[in-house]
Amino acid sequence: MKKPLELLILDTGQDVQAVAYARYNNNSAVEIIQCNAIPALNEFRIRLNQVATGEAASPPTKEELSIFGKNLFNFAFNKKVLDVYRRLPNETIKIQVISNRPDFQSLPWEYLQDPMANIGPNRSRGIVRIVPTIGNEIPEIRKLKNKLRLLFVYADPTDQAYVAWEDIQNTIEREFLGRLEQGTFEMKVIEGSSIEQLNEALISNSYDILHFNGHGSIIMQGVDKGTGILVFRDRVTGESQEVPASKLAMILSGRNLQLVVLSACNSSAGDFSKSYAVVAQALVESGIPAVVANQFAVTNSIAATFSSGLYRGLLATGDIDEAVAEGRQVLALADHTTLEWGIPTLYRHVDASKLFEV
Repeated sequence: MKKPLELLILDTGQDVQAVAYARYNNNSAVEIIQCNAIPALNEFRIRLNQVATGEAASPPTKEELSIFGKNLFNFAFNKKVLDVYRRLPNETIKIQVISNRPDFQSLPWEYLQDPMANIGPNRSRGIVRIVPTIGNEIPEIRKLKNKLRLLFVYADPTDQAYVAWEDIQNTIEREFLGRLEQGTFEMKVIEGSSIEQLNEALISNSYDILHFNGHGSIIMQGVDKGTGILVFRDRVTGESQEVPASKLAMILSGRNLQLVVLSACNSSAGDFSKSYAVVAQALVESGIPAVVANQFAVTNSIAATFSSGLYRGLLATGDIDEAVAEGRQVLALADHTTLEWGIPTLYRHVDASKLFEV
């Protein structure tokens, strides 16, 4: 298995500086990096979020997005750290990003742009966000030739905009049934799910993959400000049932899930300075090997397009890093605006790249 490039950007206790550590094979380097670029990078992140939510009318051009990506690259890779990067072989090498600074964690690293590469997603230098964990075992690689069980959950509260879950369900069925032998794939669908129904399904059976399709949001005020939530459907009223990251992590922990995919807005966004506030990060911390989620708002068509590439890549390689890279590539080639390919994120355990044996 090819080794990744490890990029750690760590807190020094001073807002104006951080420590960058890069390692690939026997090459490693440490540099002090200046953080004066953070405000401008964060302003562009806010602009991307506003475009995704429709608050800003004009999306960034490819050139603007490329400039941002290059600025992000130049911020992280400089001097000896850049020397390590330039020694990477001309082949697919994943970049594993780890940081303990909230302002760095919230940056959209997926748009990182090598100044010497083409504009757009670089599948040979895919960005993976590693969540440090203690006590979580290395995930066992499961065989796709055995029966794979996927739990598809969608929630459509009556007080929320309709989510076209059928497109994603059909996408999943097409990709799995078209590539796996008959009888080796089973998908259970929970329609209009409440959190209680999800919990009951996980108690009654074991699943390899959970795919949630519905609304996600960030609490904007009060003591829970900055906490990410998924919106389920209350089984009594039919209205929104907001489930915070910590509660979702508690329910999914210990269920033997290999992968969680969240087709929901802001499911990898929130206040990174708070524990169990960002849904994707919280799930990995609770023991889920890998979580695919979205750092901004996402439309139904974008989620379906990405899911097609994601599962196609996963079934071809069994590697979640390569699968996400494939999904981003499909998005970049689709007829969308310039920024969609960088909205999906991958958070995972340090040793959870290979999830399935094909």
